Amino acid sequence: MRWLPWTKPKLHMSYRRSPRFPPDLKSFLIRLNVLMDHILWEIEYSRTSLTTSYVLTDYEKIVLLLEDQRFFLHNGVDVWCVPRALKRFMNTGRLGGVSTIEQQLVRTILGYRERTLRRKFQEVILAIALSYRADKTELLRSYLSLAYHGYAITGCEEASKFLFDKEAVDLDRVEGALLASLLVYPLPKQIVESNEVAKFIPINDLGAYLEACEQVAPNWVRNVKRRGSHGLALLRKAEQTT
Repeated sequence: MRWLPWTKPKLHMSYRRSPRFPPDLKSFLIRLNVLMDHILWEIEYSRTSLTTSYVLTDYEKIVLLLEDQRFFLHNGVDVWCVPRALKRFMNTGRLGGVSTIEQQLVRTILGYRERTLRRKFQEVILAIALSYRADKTELLRSYLSLAYHGYAITGCEEASKFLFDKEAVDLDRVEGALLASLLVYPLPKQIVESNEVAKFIPINDLGAYLEACEQVAPNWVRNVKRRGSHGLALLRKAEQTT
C-alpha cells in the first residue's frame, strides 16, 4: 500500500529508544512493526535526482566501494566483514566498519545515537527485514538522500547543490569521491560558514577549494583527501577487473 503524506505513521519518542532486553515478544514485534512502517514511509518519500539514472552512477559506486562492498550480496547484515572489523579493532583499538547500508539507513531514519547491544540488536533485525521489503538500489538512494553530509546539510542533493551547484546525478567521479567522503567526514561548521571558503563555491577548482579549507580545518581536508583518493583507486581497480 502506498503511504499518503497525511497518513504518515506517528513515531512516539519512546519507540526511538532501545527496548528492554530481552523484551516481551509481543511488545517487541509490535514495536518492530511500528518502526518498519515509519522507515518505509521515509523511504517512499525520499527524493533524489539519482532515481533518474537506470544504472549506478560513479558517485554511487564509490559510496558502495567505501561503505559496503558486498551490498548486493547480503541481506541487510554482512557477516563476512566481522573478521575484518575485529582485525581493525586489534590493530587500532577502534571497532567499526561492520554496518551495512541498510543498517546505516535504519540508524539515520530513527536517529539512533546510543552505542548499546540492545540498539544494535534492534538495528540488525530491522535491517534484515528492510532488505526483503525494498529494492536494493532504492535503499542505497534513500540512504544518500537522507544521510548527514555536514553542518546544516542533509542528503546528497543538498550537498551537491551547495558545493557544485548541480544535481547529484550529474557529478563526475572526482566530485562524487568528495561527496562520498562526507558520509564519514561531514563538512564542519567552520568551513560551511567561512567567508574565505565561500569564494570558491560553487567549486570549479577542487584543489583551490581544498586549499582554502585547509586554512580553516586542516585535519578535515587531510581525511577527505585520503578517503576520496582511496575511493577513486577502488573504482579504477573495479573497472579493470570487470
